[in-house]
Amino acid sequence: MTMFFRTAALSALFTLALTACGWAEDPAPMNPLEPTKHDRIMGGANAPVRLVEYASMTCNHCADFHKQTLPQLKKDYIDTGKVQYILRDMPWDNMALAASKLARCAAPENYYLVVDAIMASQGKWITAKDPLAELKLLARMGGGLKDDQMDACLKDPDLHQRLIAGQRLAQDALGVKSTPTFFVGADMVEGAQTYDTFKTVIEKNLSAVKK
Repeated sequence: MTMFFRTAALSALFTLALTACGWAEDPAPMNPLEPTKHDRIMGGANAPVRLVEYASMTCNHCADFHKQTLPQLKKDYIDTGKVQYILRDMPWDNMALAASKLARCAAPENYYLVVDAIMASQGKWITAKDPLAELKLLARMGGGLKDDQMDACLKDPDLHQRLIAGQRLAQDALGVKSTPTFFVGADMVEGAQTYDTFKTVIEKNLSAVKK
């Protein structure tokens, strides 16, 4: 499923959403899909196509994408400089919010290592007797975080507000209703689609850039 957006309309919606959320730390970009200083970016800054994913750490379809599809997309498009990838948080529950906070605690270069660990073992930690303890273990192993760092991050009011505000902005400005939801260029792709589906949309956007 695809949806095309006009930049001006998105900018207006984005500005309204920022005001409604009370979150105006940074000036609103002209396009809400543009990277911000808080984004963790995978791939080259000059990649012609941007892939933005909105995901919840407790979403099993999100985990499927990260385990089954993203590695091939990374090999074929991200590592080759054709696509820039950004993961943004859409925490639907408290455990997803905690997982997002712990991943954000890691140094930028370790962020996706923690995310990969969380998604790869989602079925284990989400059903554990103490899910938070399991998440901390993953953050400790993947991101080298210490207990005091993780505790401080989980209690950080600014990080909490930023994650919640980002979720609301995605809903209000971009119409994100479920996870995972992706934007390839201006095309919306909903659900953990196959590699071939993403390839088709990416190639279409690459072709449009070359014209």
